[in-house]
Amino acid sequence: QAKQRLDDARDKVGAARGWLTKIAKDSDEFETRIRQLADYAEVELPKAIATMDRIIEALEQYAAGMAPKPAVGEVAGVTTGPKKEFKLR
Repeated sequence: QAKQRLDDARDKVGAARGWLTKIAKDSDEFETRIRQLADYAEVELPKAIATMDRIIEALEQYAAGMAPKPAVGEVAGVTTGPKKEFKLR
């Protein structure tokens, strides 16, 4: 009976080691995703808010009958961003 208990205990230790490995792996993955979310909240979200603020300001100026001020990188409505191609059919 003692041998059976020893075998059971060894099996449980083996299972616990397997759980420990899985928990460590899952914890690392969770930490990576949380870090990505924090980076998004700290960097991308403020950039999106600033863009929306500029759009709102331009729309308010347009609604008031004023031409919107050119944003940084724009000269009289010409942007320095990617060019869009239009094809006539």
